Amino acid sequence: MKPSKVSRRAVLKVLVATAPGTVASMALPGCSSDEDRAETARDFFTDPERRALGALANIIVPSEPGAPGAAELGATAYIERLLTAFDVDPPALFADGPFSGRQPLPDGKGGGDALPPNDFLRFRPLDRVTEKAWRIRLYGSKAVDGGTLNEGLVAPVVGLRNLFKEGLRAAVAEAKAPIETLSPEGLHDVFAGLDSELQKAFVELVPQAVWGAPEYGGNPGGAGWKLVHFEGDSQPLGYSLFDEGAGVYHERPEFPMSTKDPAPDPAPLDDGTRAVMAQVVVFTNGKVFP
Repeated sequence: MKPSKVSRRAVLKVLVATAPGTVASMALPGCSSDEDRAETARDFFTDPERRALGALANIIVPSEPGAPGAAELGATAYIERLLTAFDVDPPALFADGPFSGRQPLPDGKGGGDALPPNDFLRFRPLDRVTEKAWRIRLYGSKAVDGGTLNEGLVAPVVGLRNLFKEGLRAAVAEAKAPIETLSPEGLHDVFAGLDSELQKAFVELVPQAVWGAPEYGGNPGGAGWKLVHFEGDSQPLGYSLFDEGAGVYHERPEFPMSTKDPAPDPAPLDDGTRAVMAQVVVFTNGKVFP
């Protein structure tokens, strides 16, 4: 089968389709729970750097007609809040739980409508090992007491704060025009000129921003979830509801557990997505059937 050129969004569809549970189970860093945290985060980048960050994030998850890109889905806020996580106490890294308040509590009658409080707005204190690991990741090994103990075996860690700040500062300074105004070709050239570690950081963090829980700064109103037709967190209500009076379970009709989903396929595979999947199958010594 001859390989064909496919869009980046087709690749994203395959990644989401072939990684069930990834979005729902992420323990993502970088959340802001109130206005003070958000104000702290907005102090890290300059406005030109912030606009450049959003434009470059769109390289990873591009916007298309009817579909927002990473910048619209909060990638800039998410990354900036992550980089300033230790500016607040406890650090804004791991949201608490168990519930987000988006789904109601079961009422014991096969339904429910009372929403619990949003526990995701609280942050968990870090143990000393986790705190040191995250400080090294954000600030770099040389900036953390004891962070250089393994440098005889591994290379020094460049902190994400310096990686993004210095990389964006240089990109803004070297660009012939504001980065967010460049043509798609010019924007790709800027991204290609970034340090390889900064490119990897974009690839890692932008999907987290787009498809993580909204409390972490990205995915406003669940817009990223809507992009991939993910309904969001389901607890505490769940999908199979127990009726204590009748002693039976009731299924939510919109999300049945014992029968197929009654709704039509919201995103049937297009030719580009099928082509990517076929290439993966062939590459792994599989067979593509007509």
